[in-house]
Amino acid sequence: MYGCQNWISGLLRKGDVFSPTLQTLHLNFSKGTLGLKWSVPNWAVLGECAHEPLQVYWFRAAIRLYNGLLSSNSATLKQALHADLKLVPRAKTS
Repeated sequence: MYGCQNWISGLLRKGDVFSPTLQTLHLNFSKGTLGLKWSVPNWAVLGECAHEPLQVYWFRAAIRLYNGLLSSNSATLKQALHADLKLVPRAKTS
């Protein structure tokens, strides 16, 4: 998940918790390691393993990046952030 702040924005959609391939691989690995049937609900597996969906971790990382940019003393970083935020209404996928 290194650098997920940059590549994850397209996967942070409401209702798509188990759609990303990485989340599916994680659940399949967990079920296989625990010896569970594939019919066991995904939420039950995550709950019993004390895990959260990967989107939660990705969202936290994106928020940390955003807050770090806001609290930065660099005028260049702040200008780049404000320019990116002005482009958000034009974006169709994120």
